[in-house]
Amino acid sequence: MNRPLSLTALILIALVHAGCAAPVPSPSPEPALGAADLPRAGGCADAVLYAVNEAQDLAVVVTWPQAATRAATAGEFEGERQLPADDVSVRLQVGRQLSTLLCNDVLMEGAEVLAETEALEGTARIRIVPQGNDPLFPTGQAHLVLTNVVFEFGSGESAERWRIDRLEWQDINVGWLPG
Repeated sequence: MNRPLSLTALILIALVHAGCAAPVPSPSPEPALGAADLPRAGGCADAVLYAVNEAQDLAVVVTWPQAATRAATAGEFEGERQLPADDVSVRLQVGRQLSTLLCNDVLMEGAEVLAETEALEGTARIRIVPQGNDPLFPTGQAHLVLTNVVFEFGSGESAERWRIDRLEWQDINVGWLPG
């Protein structure tokens, strides 16, 4: 189910995140976010993976430092973390033109993150197979699975929870790529 966010909803989420109280707590949207909601996936660096909705106003961003380097060094890298984790970041972002802010050296006018929150719970699992053998500029194909991930914007009774039951990315290029 594709749920485009209206500008009003974006502003409400940003205000809740900034500390302005909403009158009633909001349950997690039903159904949970999934691949149909976030169909545009990509990756870069060592290692950043993301999925963005068609409107580019909602994104899930995963940062797993040194994963591509570990894959290049060991021939493959597999890891699993319970969230939140000190060494892995899984964030939900709300904003405008979000895909232009991710893995892009050219910033676009009007693109911005209005609100962002780190996962409170869940599991992240990654597997990277190296593409080449240059440890100075590692590249690879990543497979990432997020399960039972919960995010929260705001706090207390004004909190709005979002969840991902399962979101899977396959064959995503990561590493130091030209362009």
